[in-house]
Amino acid sequence: MVRAEAIAGLLLLAACGDAGINQTLTDAQRDEVADIADDQLGSKVSSLEGRIAELEKKQRALEEQLGTVRALALDTYGEHERLRTTFNHNVDLENKQKVAAMTARGACGQEWRQASAGYAVLANKECTLRDLK
Repeated sequence: MVRAEAIAGLLLLAACGDAGINQTLTDAQRDEVADIADDQLGSKVSSLEGRIAELEKKQRALEEQLGTVRALALDTYGEHERLRTTFNHNVDLENKQKVAAMTARGACGQEWRQASAGYAVLANKECTLRDLK
């Protein structure tokens, strides 16, 4: 505590300007004040350098995580597109099968068609995707 008061007093004297320091401090006292200031400055610089190194390490870790997340997002998008394409293809096939079944059972009605031998035949009307409802 006494040392802190002495430092505070010396710093107060230092605030008065060079003339006040030269008149009231001996060379040994000026050297001690300079040493204390250098020690405090060095300690603060070391602390800040440590903090900078820690933050740079965290930044590198976050950049790696960001790269991983971006890769995962791209993979997910690709999987979504493949799933969407497969689903739409399957729905299209299923709808075509339903239309063929509707045509086979005559769900869209019947019509007269001319056979290759020249006579008319009553046949099921061809259903379309529009007929699915």
